[in-house]
Amino acid sequence: RENGFAVTVKPTHDLSAMSREEGIPVEAEGCHLSFIDGYVVSGHVPVGTVNKLLTERPDIKGVTLPGMPTGSP
Repeated sequence: RENGFAVTVKPTHDLSAMSREEGIPVEAEGCHLSFIDGYVVSGHVPVGTVNKLLTERPDIKGVTLPGMPTGSP
């Protein structure tokens, strides 16, 4: 929200299953899963990376930052 995105939060206990459905391997799974304008974003991916993804629109399914980085909210 702070970066201009409309956010809908849907709590789940099925993050791993949802990540698998999106083609994210276990070792690349992040601690959050977002669907942004046709892309999948997993984990605490920096907003600059998300903005670059949305600007350049590469032919990829999405981006991930695995795990839970130290100091993340």
